[in-house]
Amino acid sequence: WLIWTGKVWEWDMGGVRIAKLAKKTTRNIYREAADELDDDMRKELVKHARATERQVRLDAMIKSAESEPGIAVSLADLDANHWLLNVGNGTIGLRTGVLKPHDRADMITEILPIDHDAEATSAEWDTFLYRIFNDNSDLIAYIQRALGYSITGDQSEQAFFFCYGSGFNGKSTLLNACRLVVGNYATQVPPTAFMVDKTRRGGPDEAIASLKNKRLVCSTELEDGQRLSVSLVKRMTGGEPLWCEHKFERGYNFQPTHKLWLSGNHEPVITDTT
Repeated sequence: WLIWTGKVWEWDMGGVRIAKLAKKTTRNIYREAADELDDDMRKELVKHARATERQVRLDAMIKSAESEPGIAVSLADLDANHWLLNVGNGTIGLRTGVLKPHDRADMITEILPIDHDAEATSAEWDTFLYRIFNDNSDLIAYIQRALGYSITGDQSEQAFFFCYGSGFNGKSTLLNACRLVVGNYATQVPPTAFMVDKTRRGGPDEAIASLKNKRLVCSTELEDGQRLSVSLVKRMTGGEPLWCEHKFERGYNFQPTHKLWLSGNHEPVITDTT
């Protein structure tokens, strides 16, 4: 089940909140009985409420609700607009920059942990960027565009980004800061997920499954000599649907929305440059 919070659709893990709503329905029947003036009708309502609050009846109520018109949705309907970004005080249209009120019809299941402020500035952040990029304003402008592109769900550029350099030069700080700001739209995966692994078999790949609905995907601390799985990276950045599966669950395809950001003190080995 998904529950609308007023800002975002949240997954009801374990069905806890839908169970509370079912119990609330029972309490409403009791309230209706309390307001009923007719004695016979009041007794019938109380009898109905007592029967309804039994666990088997509550479970049946929830099960019955699943088939009600407008309740069931397809996974493809969720987060379908890749140019919307949900924040604390509204939803930003990334093509226009316009902030609009939260709308349940957008079917968004992710949200940033911050409010949007179009006039916000940060001298400390600017100083950090100029320090780690050696006052190269052109490079800074490129990085800012790349990070801006990374918060969209668009994959038309078919690109991934690799931050390379010696230790303690700001790579991880940059990506960690961006990942924290982007909140649930971001995730971090181990670099081995994108490297050639001769021991990997055809079983469920949890790393790929974790990318669904993400925008910014970070992977840090590549080890010396690791060989990039070019075919896998092409699949992850090509814009085509990805197949994934969780252990003990049925697999499915999803439309990728993420941009990969790798970083490390060592360059990965790339044997295919086509």
